[in-house]
Amino acid sequence: MYKLNSVEIDGFWKNQKLSTNFKDNVNIFIGPNGSGKTTLINLLQAVLSVDLGLLQTSDFKEIRIKLSENNKTRSIVVSKSESDSVYDFVNIKISRESFKLPLIPNETELRRRFSPKYYETFKIVKTKMASIVQFSWLSVYRELIEEEDFEYPGYRTRRPMRLPNPIDARLLSLLNRLRDYHLKIQSEANELSTKFQKQVLISLLYSDQFDTYNFDSAPEVNFQELQEQLYNAYTALNVLTSGLRKKVDEHISIIKKSISTIAEKFKNQENLMVNDVLPLSLLKRTRRIVELSNDTDILKKGLFELLNLFLNTINDFFPDKNVKLNSKAEYGLEILKNNVPINFGQLSSGEKQLFILLAETVLQQGKNSVFIADEPELSLHVSWQKRLLRAIRVLNSDSQIIVATHSPEIAGAWRDHIIKMSEVLS
Repeated sequence: MYKLNSVEIDGFWKNQKLSTNFKDNVNIFIGPNGSGKTTLINLLQAVLSVDLGLLQTSDFKEIRIKLSENNKTRSIVVSKSESDSVYDFVNIKISRESFKLPLIPNETELRRRFSPKYYETFKIVKTKMASIVQFSWLSVYRELIEEEDFEYPGYRTRRPMRLPNPIDARLLSLLNRLRDYHLKIQSEANELSTKFQKQVLISLLYSDQFDTYNFDSAPEVNFQELQEQLYNAYTALNVLTSGLRKKVDEHISIIKKSISTIAEKFKNQENLMVNDVLPLSLLKRTRRIVELSNDTDILKKGLFELLNLFLNTINDFFPDKNVKLNSKAEYGLEILKNNVPINFGQLSSGEKQLFILLAETVLQQGKNSVFIADEPELSLHVSWQKRLLRAIRVLNSDSQIIVATHSPEIAGAWRDHIIKMSEVLS
């Protein structure tokens, strides 16, 4: 995926020009009210998300964005063109491919008022844009919420809808997406468990690996460690009971007795009997099962690593609460206060805002992403503002963050990444 390298905008506020380069990690636009920060952020969001309504209401003539990924480059050029019809049009050029779309308030109006070819073109442009830039837009203060933006079951509608609290709507949407992500990795973890079980069954069959012996000496075994590892293997399969634990103890005891007998007979130069060596195949198979179990456990931990990092990060911000996984909870997550479950709607506005920001980050799943936010400090405590960008970078070190802010706390730790609006406008 590509990141933003630079942007040039002709006709910014109708008669000005804007030009700026971007760092590939953190970019912080600052300036007084009315300096153009939000306008710039809105234009970037409008282009990358192909938001026709926002392009319609924004003042610009042409926007030129250069993208880069390693040594590869792409370009996006967006320009307005007047028309004799009620609606003006926008020309979108992605590298060498050009598209023309009507500037319409929303996708629903596009489907209703124009021929199907425009809607098909719109979907093509959206798909192409998404294929080159993974993009997250982190403003939650939107009055209109489109059907595609809000996927909470029971609220789906064919019309744009007005909700009294867009933050709650965004939070519910993200909780559903987190639940789906959790279900996805849980399904992958279950597949790993199934594969482990198959490998265990295969190890029961005859194999030179397990059923041939070298009698130069008795094998050396840490029986206590082997016993614990076998307990862990059966625990991973969710089958370890007190009865099975006794079976494991007996299993280890037989192997231990066999090796002791072999060692004694080697010492006394006595001949070995068949029954003396048969448990050695059990030892080899036990070690193989333990190896498979450890490998499976490492892979499972890798699947849940990002989600657990998210929980650790959010809980570090919430000292009086605890967010944790719970497959029985509505969203696969639950939040506790004084060990009592509470509804996510009971979070403060700042807690909701922070949860939204960090949840959006974790759902990027560590991929190369462009991460845009307008005034992310709103409702956040000063101490949270200081830690916010670093927390986002911890959750996704490959994200390119572009924010507009009034907060000196957010900008303070990133002084070399500050861009003053007065220096990019002419």
